[in-house]
Amino acid sequence: MTNRQYEDDEENEESGKEETAGYLFDYISGKQVKATPEEKEAVQVFARRLVEDFGYDKNQIITHPQYRVSRSPSDEAKSYPIDIAVFSDKKKTEESLFLIIECKEPKRDDGIRQLKTYLDLCPATLGAWFNGESHCYLQKFTGRKGTNDYREIPSLPLNGQRLEDIGKFYRKDIKPTDHLRSIFKDIRFNIAGNTTGVTRDEVIASEIINVLFCKIYDEINTAPKEVLRFRHGINEAASEVAGRIRELFKRVKADYNDVFQETDRITLDDKTIAYVVGELQNFSITDSKRDAIGEAFEVFIGPALKGSQGQFFTPRNIVRAAVEIVDPKTTDVIIDPACGSGGFLIVALEHVWSKLAAEEKRRGLGKKWLGDREDAVAQKNFRGIEKDSFLAKITKAYMAIVGDGRGGIFCENSLSPAEWERKSRESIGDEQFDVIFTNPPFGAKIKITDQNILKLYDLGHRWVKTKEGEWENTTKILSKQAPQILFIERCYQLLKPGGRLAIVLPDGVLGGAKIGYVPSFIKRRFEIIAAIDCPLESFSPNTTTKVHLLILRKRTGQPVVPRAFMSAPETIGHDKKGQPIYEDAQKGIIRDDLNEALRLWKRFNKGEELDEKFGFSIKADELEESLNAKRYLPEFMKIMRRIRVAKNPRKTLWEVAGKLRTGANVDNLDYVSSGPDGTAYILVKNVLSEGIIRSNLKFIKRELADSFTGATAAENDIVINRCGDAGVAAIVPEDLNGAIVCGFCFVMRAKPNYDPNYIAAFLNSPLGVAQLKRVAIGSILQHITKDDLKSVTILFPQDAKVLKNIGSRFAKSTEYRRLAAEEIKAVNMALFDAMA
Repeated sequence: MTNRQYEDDEENEESGKEETAGYLFDYISGKQVKATPEEKEAVQVFARRLVEDFGYDKNQIITHPQYRVSRSPSDEAKSYPIDIAVFSDKKKTEESLFLIIECKEPKRDDGIRQLKTYLDLCPATLGAWFNGESHCYLQKFTGRKGTNDYREIPSLPLNGQRLEDIGKFYRKDIKPTDHLRSIFKDIRFNIAGNTTGVTRDEVIASEIINVLFCKIYDEINTAPKEVLRFRHGINEAASEVAGRIRELFKRVKADYNDVFQETDRITLDDKTIAYVVGELQNFSITDSKRDAIGEAFEVFIGPALKGSQGQFFTPRNIVRAAVEIVDPKTTDVIIDPACGSGGFLIVALEHVWSKLAAEEKRRGLGKKWLGDREDAVAQKNFRGIEKDSFLAKITKAYMAIVGDGRGGIFCENSLSPAEWERKSRESIGDEQFDVIFTNPPFGAKIKITDQNILKLYDLGHRWVKTKEGEWENTTKILSKQAPQILFIERCYQLLKPGGRLAIVLPDGVLGGAKIGYVPSFIKRRFEIIAAIDCPLESFSPNTTTKVHLLILRKRTGQPVVPRAFMSAPETIGHDKKGQPIYEDAQKGIIRDDLNEALRLWKRFNKGEELDEKFGFSIKADELEESLNAKRYLPEFMKIMRRIRVAKNPRKTLWEVAGKLRTGANVDNLDYVSSGPDGTAYILVKNVLSEGIIRSNLKFIKRELADSFTGATAAENDIVINRCGDAGVAAIVPEDLNGAIVCGFCFVMRAKPNYDPNYIAAFLNSPLGVAQLKRVAIGSILQHITKDDLKSVTILFPQDAKVLKNIGSRFAKSTEYRRLAAEEIKAVNMALFDAMA
């Protein structure tokens, strides 16, 4: 049977087109298919791994339309669909089918049972079941009774590899992979579901980290043409594999006895160790793009534990962006005072080493010189502090194996240096560091309450705003403070004058009426080099906390940064579930706007002036009481600059407001039909710049409305959306006098000497919209606070006649909309009455 029965005879018409909602492009065929959970999380993931990790050509694989097998010898229709079929050659004949993958059944037992059924019905000798979280690999062979029998195998063969050669690897044979997270998830679920006595995330993490260090150690200490010890052959017993790994761990402990204790053990059973080895043996951890230890820890420790401690490990692309922008020199002394699993330190070390390698190549100094310099830099110039003892051990071990920088890693509380051990105090002091990279712990539940710590920091005290609008700190110590805020000042203490800081901070500390003292503190003590507004999904799926990456320079007394680089990327390579977002799914190209931001940063750093969303600049003296990059988008700043130079009379929105109230939220169970018993209830969707839409107005019980007097709108009041389409304003017409405004809106009554129609017209103009949109903040739902409105400027025409004319015309436009709505209603009634 030829491949023509299974291949499309048409060109891929979807090539270059955008995906339809609810569909995705199949990685193998390029055709659009329904984006079911099975398809998205299992079929597409495994198909991509077959190509990228196992080396199979797409032309050897059939996914859509599905290859089918007969349910019986007489079944000519071939009615059983195979999720993924892999052939030994590109002809894809039935005789060349050797591997099938089953993804439909989510449960292991059901999936393996279904897989065996399909294998019985086709010539394939290998099968895999995969549900997106766990897998099983099977080999089919003829048993003693002449019937099919099955056994689990440690891995699938690479393209062209013999089955019996699985696990026979030279160091040069293993390749890096971009799928570490998927592989680690697979391992984690297998251990949790199948290993007796090992179910807690902390225990699993500790065990797997030890096994990972065996692999890293083996990779580093094995020559390219030598056979790796970290392997699982097709015919090797689990006990043989596990024994080799335990011996390898003894060498790790012996070489790094200041990191690992003699009592440390790998206590996983032989079968589990062999399984883990089989999963990892094809891949090079040390050559992979991602921080393997950080990736493993994120998968194994579990989001519940991390969330409670604020340990959301920094995505590698953000880490790389920080390191590239700061661009540490080979002589820089570097520290991460909240180093976690060492991600920033490892990438910074790689960056510095690449400069040493370039120097060695340029000067022809030799490999010995390079090796000595790499060791010296790792030992002398790199420091890390971590409060969590387990994380500190991981970083120490990782630095030891990768760069022998273990002596610079300390388990201490960075915020309380007086309590440090002597060795830590001797190694780390104030104004000692050229560069700091850090992502301090953040979270609502991890406040610092220790008065002995809070008193050490200006940011541990209460701040007040003077009449002149300046923030000043007081002698009153706060009862609690967020750790990420204190870390800003701790980094300032550790840096030399002129030292650079790359820090990840939640958006909530970068601006706002109550938190304005924090950006004020930052601007006084640092110059702003760059501010990158990281997309909402940056830390997904672990948390949706919105963050910025700030690059700062400690002030020296002489300003050297006249402009700050800013960027507002829209995607960061993955969605809120952590699944990749592709720019070109067929070619496996991830869409990560940070790459574009970095490209534009390089242009900016060469002196170019930029005016793009992913890369723009702002004058240092234009920075306000907020460091949120979106506030300074070019589209907003063009308007703000025009407002600043305008010679017109001006007032803040706060100054023209007689009353400014927030509406009230009502349960939809309290909605009633319109009529004498109902009061109009104005929702966000009713408020448009053209006026208030009546066609979809809701009504609430009149007696309930009487209890919301503070949310009652009168004729000529201005309703302003504070959420959703934030900033849109509309005038309350006569027939909606007494309506209740929902809690996602403001209701404002202008002072008697100000025309509300002019104010509403101004707010809905480009001059007003830019001001309101730039102060709208929020991770998921953009919103405006009352304090934000204090910064909104209303410009007035110098000619009173012009002002009156604009207000009158806006009032007419509102009335025209009301009359149009009534006319449409009358037409509908006339049509209805005309029907006999």
